[in-house]
Amino acid sequence: MSEARALRAIRLAIGGRNDVVLWRNSTGVAEYVDRHERSHRVPYGLCPGAADLIGIIKPSGRFLAIEVKGPRGRLSKEQERFLALIKRSGGVAGVARTEEEAHALVDKARHATTLAGDELDVLAYVKARLSAGRLAYGQLRLADDSRKWDNELAAELADALVYIACKNSLDDAKGD
Repeated sequence: MSEARALRAIRLAIGGRNDVVLWRNSTGVAEYVDRHERSHRVPYGLCPGAADLIGIIKPSGRFLAIEVKGPRGRLSKEQERFLALIKRSGGVAGVARTEEEAHALVDKARHATTLAGDELDVLAYVKARLSAGRLAYGQLRLADDSRKWDNELAAELADALVYIACKNSLDDAKGD
């Protein structure tokens, strides 16, 4: 199957799912001549190397990028960089030559993101704590960190017990 046929088939198959919002992303450079007969080159599309199909996985909002290739098609360096960026950023990205491969990418995205609501709020809280630690102590680098994590954990738990006891003592004194 040619790349154009694969793209059409994958776009129809994935675009027909109710758990994905999908767009065709054409990229390139158009040339036009203005009224003064000057030639202009205008880039269009998301960016050089961006995937053929861009989407959002529902309900998580996870970013999806599918680069469609024919049987012998190979990724350009720009396409490799784009897909790697999406993966590093928490999205799902990959190459699909068939509808089945495209469905597998979407399914991977759906199964990898099962958190929602309060669960995401808890993760946001942990992220905020890590950010505060980074401001106070610098970026966390586990390989270079000399702290004894068992000792750190024991100290933090002891502090938590003290905080709970103090709060309960104040609540008892107020009659709460």
